[in-house]
Amino acid sequence: MANFKAVGRIVGSPLNGLCERMCLHVETVTDACRTRRESQSATLTLSDMPTGAPFTFVDAVETGDTAFVVESSCALNDGCRRVRGTLRIPVNVRFTDASGNCGCASGILELARDLSLRVPTDNGASYRYDADVMLVCTSGAFLSDSAVALSYCIVETYRVLLSADVLVPTYGYAVYPDCNECDGCAELINGRLFPETR
Repeated sequence: MANFKAVGRIVGSPLNGLCERMCLHVETVTDACRTRRESQSATLTLSDMPTGAPFTFVDAVETGDTAFVVESSCALNDGCRRVRGTLRIPVNVRFTDASGNCGCASGILELARDLSLRVPTDNGASYRYDADVMLVCTSGAFLSDSAVALSYCIVETYRVLLSADVLVPTYGYAVYPDCNECDGCAELINGRLFPETR
């Protein structure tokens, strides 16, 4: 198998093995920004709480299904827009009840945001706003049977995504290596789909 057909570092001339121009339908990032916030606090209302109060907070994690709901977007200068909206972050909270049993409930952390982002100036461009977060909960405590106070830090990334057809040079379709059988967790955790090419 030729090295240029496997995923990995390019060895030698990058022109070796180029064989076609391929059109890819992708979302390109035309603008983006990132913000880091420490020592934040919020009250989260939880759904589907069981009986068995009082509850003791264990931890809270975001689920990765964050959405940025745009409420208004108005033109500024130099192709920028003022974008106001709500960042909606689903959060799972783990806890123990009065009997020591473990439980989990979910809630939506909603954060108002006001941003300046550059957008494509072509009237026919199809773009959208996107966001993702990394949230670390540092502490929490139940305020009632269905509400919890959280302290957290958060990194938020916002993007303007443009739907586009991009022409790129390629080496053709990838050839995957054979699968290796795995007997243990260590091999699973440390293994890689594509070995280093030499």
